[in-house]
Amino acid sequence: MEIRLIGNYRDFKDLKPLWNSLLEGSKAKSIFMTHEWIDTWWEFYGSGNQLMILAANDSKGQIAAIAPLMIRQRVINNLPARSVELIGSGEEITPDHLGFIAASGVKNEFARAVFAYLGSVSRLWDVIRLTDADEGAFILPDMILGATLPRLNVIQALGVCPFIRLPATWEEYTAGLSGELRYSIKRKMKTVEKQFSPRFEICGDISKIDGIMEKLRELHCGRMAEKKLTGASLEANFWEFHKRIAKVMLPLGRLVLGTLTINDSIVGCQYAFQYSGAMCYYQSGIDTAYSKYSIGLLLTALMIKEAIKMGLGEYDFLRGDESYKFHWTKEFRNNTEISMWNGTLKSQVLRGLFSAKQYAKSLVNKYLQPAGANYAAAVEAHGARRA
Repeated sequence: MEIRLIGNYRDFKDLKPLWNSLLEGSKAKSIFMTHEWIDTWWEFYGSGNQLMILAANDSKGQIAAIAPLMIRQRVINNLPARSVELIGSGEEITPDHLGFIAASGVKNEFARAVFAYLGSVSRLWDVIRLTDADEGAFILPDMILGATLPRLNVIQALGVCPFIRLPATWEEYTAGLSGELRYSIKRKMKTVEKQFSPRFEICGDISKIDGIMEKLRELHCGRMAEKKLTGASLEANFWEFHKRIAKVMLPLGRLVLGTLTINDSIVGCQYAFQYSGAMCYYQSGIDTAYSKYSIGLLLTALMIKEAIKMGLGEYDFLRGDESYKFHWTKEFRNNTEISMWNGTLKSQVLRGLFSAKQYAKSLVNKYLQPAGANYAAAVEAHGARRA
């Protein structure tokens, strides 16, 4: 396969119809890989980075596969580094299920061609870090066969992504839940309905998005502050991005913004997307004044019920090993990270520093996290299994 570089933003914009068509025909059917998502991400976070989109043509000269890459300027242990990454990946938005866009018949051939190309232009980068990727996105060592590349440094699971395979009806789904959870959902809902007049709605009005997203921000950040947590979701730019992407996705039928209202006030909000037959739960906010009513539990139940009503086949919790997710499902996928380092002295120094930092982080996770905080503990506790 001959690889073509697309490094101009205008050329990327012109690819929109073809890009989405290829994505829909591939196995990498992630909302975070749609042209709309990546274009919006680039608008907010692309400054200082360089597009390095790699494409391959079919026998008719038409683009048949795309690797949505960029060269990002990083600082690793106080040293500057040129990092080849998947567009949209990273700490700002923390997407999931990323990868290359290619039909299954050419996926491995295209991956080998991409890494062969990256090996031929190794002077342009110090490290390749493909993070937030679907666990089946890259097949090693097959994908680097024939490529002139430095040593593979690390392949590791970054995070577990629990998901539910949805049946045809809500009753069929709840029949598979524990008796305790079924009872809790019914009891809590009856209590709320008896004391209030709750209203669950899915936003279909673009003029209401800013107000609902602002309420979501207020509820979510309030909960973060209460738990003394930090993260990208506390940044103003994070919420400006999501207000924008919500408005982009709503007319396309991809936004699922659910609210639970009591006494004319939103007490719970779940922000999700639907794409390629799956609802992806991205963020939520709960009014802690109603904690005793288990609003989070009820809201999740209502959103799962809505996904079934929409005829979707899956409800994806996305990344996170929180134990409550395994009350709803026993299945999960992994995100994967692949890191490769150039053969230069600078890159090898960076590699050593990065490896030391990763090792230190693994020790912290092993010895300092509370019991049950990692997905391995959750898997053991709930009998979860990989898809």
